[in-house]
Amino acid sequence: MMHDHPSQRIEHILSCSPAIIYTVRADEPFSLTFISENFYTQFGHSTKECLNNPDFWREHIHPDDRDCVFVDHASLYEEGYHVHEYRFREKNGGYRWVLDELRLIRDPEGKSLEIVGSWLDITDRKVTEAALQASEALLRDFFQT
Repeated sequence: MMHDHPSQRIEHILSCSPAIIYTVRADEPFSLTFISENFYTQFGHSTKECLNNPDFWREHIHPDDRDCVFVDHASLYEEGYHVHEYRFREKNGGYRWVLDELRLIRDPEGKSLEIVGSWLDITDRKVTEAALQASEALLRDFFQT
């Protein structure tokens, strides 16, 4: 029986996972240092274009979400863990909602080394939530008249 090399197994697991795994510098401009290949299949951007542009992540966050993403980002340094949701631009120009979970990795002296995170595409959930809110609003209006 042939065994895959451990790195091949990890690459296969990451490429088949719905979660996109990434690492980021722990200081400004928070440039990506690794992103799993399934980023391409889910968002259309190559990992190379993503890793070669230090501002890639910031530039692709929806303008309406950008400020709150970076304000919320500060809690990562206080708590060592943070979860947030925002829209991220696909290669084709559309936006998809992501659930972004980040963990701050520190050395034994407490110095920030890097951020490790995962993205899940939650667009379907967000669309469903918006439809439910619209239905509830219609029902409220109907029963108030």
